[in-house]
Amino acid sequence: MRLFGIQQSLIILLTIYLSTFAFRSYGQVLPSSTDISYLYNPNATIYLRHKLVSSDEKRWIILELITPKSVADSLLFGLALTPNLDKPLDTFTKLDMASFRIFESGKNQLFAIDISNIKSNFAVFRIVQKSTPDSYTYIIELGNPAGLIISTTTLTLPDLKGYAIKGSTVKLSTLYGANADFGVSFFGKNTEPSLPPMADMKLLDPFEKPDTTFTAISGDSLATTKTGLYTIFNEKDEKRTTFFRIEDESYPKIATVDKLIEASIYFLTRDERKKLQNSSDPKKLYDSFWLNNTNSAERAGKMISAYFNRVKEANEKFTTYKEGWKTDMGMIYIIFGPPDKVFRTNDGVQWVYKKTYELPSITFTFYSNNKFITSEYYELERSTQFQTVWFRAIELWRKGRKSL
Repeated sequence: MRLFGIQQSLIILLTIYLSTFAFRSYGQVLPSSTDISYLYNPNATIYLRHKLVSSDEKRWIILELITPKSVADSLLFGLALTPNLDKPLDTFTKLDMASFRIFESGKNQLFAIDISNIKSNFAVFRIVQKSTPDSYTYIIELGNPAGLIISTTTLTLPDLKGYAIKGSTVKLSTLYGANADFGVSFFGKNTEPSLPPMADMKLLDPFEKPDTTFTAISGDSLATTKTGLYTIFNEKDEKRTTFFRIEDESYPKIATVDKLIEASIYFLTRDERKKLQNSSDPKKLYDSFWLNNTNSAERAGKMISAYFNRVKEANEKFTTYKEGWKTDMGMIYIIFGPPDKVFRTNDGVQWVYKKTYELPSITFTFYSNNKFITSEYYELERSTQFQTVWFRAIELWRKGRKSL
């Protein structure tokens, strides 16, 4: 049998409880108090993401490391298990990551780590860069895994981005390549962007009235001629749903005027958006908006460029069942920038922004939504206390005075 297009015999399974190696990294680690803001810093040396996958009795962490090979070769990985992120950890099991590597190309490496026998709530990776003081923590909640993988290459390798470009190959597979039946729905309708952080949540079902619903088997390819969302579930367990988007060729960038106006919803008023949408020359009117508000062509250009660069980064980091910029995390990231500090709690994630001369210090708390179990999807804890800081941040953007 083949696993992700690579002979299964090439992968040495992880046997955590029999390991005799201790991996110690700069003393004790309290996971809930460890800053993981590097994951949201566009200039960070490394980036990590993951997906949980299962087949029958087997469960795996598929871990993707994105970093230059020279950096990757200098990294040491340790792993600890814990039921509670408030519990201090001081010993990590040393991992020989070469044993788990299933793919390597350029800056990207994929690893498959067997966690079938693990009975714990969280896996905590501790990563140390040799000959430097740099270390990183990566935390995975060991929740309900997906029952399939989605590949977008000729090899059967899992794609962790959550989206593919229109016209590309998207194939459904199981962990071991065994036959399985899947229910598939496709939604071509536009998804709604997040509401401001002080607004009440709209409890709407985004998965009502699909355009099409059909069945598929492992090995089938999905049509990618239209942009939209696929929801896919194993017919043996409908709760284990995978979400995968098909996007235009420019994604994660914004490339059309219509999408440019749509993605500006966070700082435009309703009347301003309506005028832009009804204009015979919306691009000219859009440029005029920035020029009139900033009173500087240079500043206007700088703010437009900065805003849509953040939209791109949000799409890269937060795409789930909807585009990344439309998610709660994407909205906060775009308006306030990468958080200064990030802490993972037992229930979710906290983003901390330090006080600046423009804005006060503020903390946003996101809670995981268990309905979206195959990707780490978080919803913001909304509050009226955010109203003042939100409007202040929007005013700074509109006037071109937001520090970047």
